[in-house]
Amino acid sequence: MIFGLAIIAVLYVDVRALLAGALEIRQPVLHSTKEKPRNLTICAIIRDEMPYILEWIEFYRLQGVEKFLLYDDGGIDDTVLIPGVFAARGLPDLIEIHPANPIRRNAPFGRDASRHSGTQMYVLDHCNTRCIGYSEWVVVVDVDEFIRSPLNMTLWEYICSKKALTEVTSQLPASKALSQFYLVVPARYGTSGMIKDFQGKISVNPYLDDSFKVFAHAGDDSLISETGNFPMIMQVNPNRAPESRMDPDFEERYSEICRNHADERHCAHDLGKSIWKPERCGVAGVHWCEENLIGVSYTPPFTDLRDYHYAFKAWDRVDNLVDYLKAFKYPAMKNFDKKWFSSRRDSMPKAVIEEVRRGLQSYF
Repeated sequence: MIFGLAIIAVLYVDVRALLAGALEIRQPVLHSTKEKPRNLTICAIIRDEMPYILEWIEFYRLQGVEKFLLYDDGGIDDTVLIPGVFAARGLPDLIEIHPANPIRRNAPFGRDASRHSGTQMYVLDHCNTRCIGYSEWVVVVDVDEFIRSPLNMTLWEYICSKKALTEVTSQLPASKALSQFYLVVPARYGTSGMIKDFQGKISVNPYLDDSFKVFAHAGDDSLISETGNFPMIMQVNPNRAPESRMDPDFEERYSEICRNHADERHCAHDLGKSIWKPERCGVAGVHWCEENLIGVSYTPPFTDLRDYHYAFKAWDRVDNLVDYLKAFKYPAMKNFDKKWFSSRRDSMPKAVIEEVRRGLQSYF
């Protein structure tokens, strides 16, 4: 499930065909500019995600992510200013924003599934290739997903705790080493209850390089937050759907609300997202490495690692999705949001929210 990514149609790239002859372990790519080695890099496609993307970046920065390679798919908000915000606070290399496709602006709009999937595949493979030789792990995640461990450790600390499963040695060759996490989605969150989504903007004083202000407002254009205090999705979307691994009454609730409904399939949780070593992946996919993956996969228990998936924001966000996404998201909201996706209180722990809030306020 990807909210807020109304995809602009671009040339469909058959990544599988391009990479059919990929080597077992892909060789590092030489770049024209120097890049520092890093442990965790996020690859994501974005479109008009202000102000939520600021919260998302700070959350993952605190989780140990050292680089964000973001691909803008035709957004018209102030997302392009975000790298400057963090650079002015001493993090000039944290974020890069690229077009989703180099010929995107010359391509017509499209709404079919093949173009939607093709754009994502192009972006993720481009990002994965960029990371070979420069990043130990790639995190493929959407802007509505927050991966964290309930074990009182950061994402990077959790990965380090599995180091014995990932290092290639004479006893543990690449074909046997852990190369991918299938991240379980234990909680899919419903809407905030708003009809109109929050809108955000960044104002910049052109005479002061580090003068940034962030504002957010509701659909009626009334100012609702001041600099550094804009709404956070972890706060405005506090209710989730029942989950079989968390709720003993899951089967009862599912039978009551979803089973035998004409749109029962829309009650399902998503597939989750993955983390892998870029040189061990031949074809990067939306949920996991699609082809030529070297190594074995591992599904962490939801008690160890979770993907908090805020699947919906507000009604107008779903109304404005491309047809391909709206076809299954709109029925889900219409039939099940209040009864299913927004029926169980289980917000992100307050300590995590406060840490992200303090971090954001320090920037602004």
